[in-house]
Amino acid sequence: MKSKYDIAIAGGGIVGLISAILLRKSRAFSESDIYIVEKNEKKRFIARKDIDIRVSAISAGSIQILKKINVWDKLIQERIFRYSNMCVWDGDDSIEGDSRIDFSSDQYGYRELGYIIENFQLQTRLIELA
Repeated sequence: MKSKYDIAIAGGGIVGLISAILLRKSRAFSESDIYIVEKNEKKRFIARKDIDIRVSAISAGSIQILKKINVWDKLIQERIFRYSNMCVWDGDDSIEGDSRIDFSSDQYGYRELGYIIENFQLQTRLIELA
């Protein structure tokens, strides 16, 4: 391992990996040495046959980024699920409490708000590019 890098990224999760890929693709940082600091081994991202319960809700804007870095088309589409409604509330409150916020794709004129994607699947594809 080198002792000096131009850029260090804390975390090899979805956001850290996408950041590294976008920096490498940019003209300003294409020649830069980028180091991703991650405590977990890459092997935990190996694809499984069963559906993983660790998922992320990926917004339409984030999907555009995944397309830009050529990841979206490499995902197993049968394991990606569209969502059109979302309810969010504070963990200290009840689902019917004052903190509740509801989102619907219909409010914005979209077919969906985004997609639910298994973390391991997305991270596996991102690691291949990072």
